[in-house]
Amino acid sequence: MELAVQFGISAVPTILVFKGGEVVERIAGYKDKSELQAVLDNHSS
Repeated sequence: MELAVQFGISAVPTILVFKGGEVVERIAGYKDKSELQAVLDNHSS
């Protein structure tokens, strides 16, 4: 519960993408595999 409050999560599912210890993307709600892969590819180095 504390983490949900800390990161402002109000919907399930919610995925937070971290890079360098910071949240760089917030995804709320259902996403299919290709959508999730595109987000991860966008933030990978």
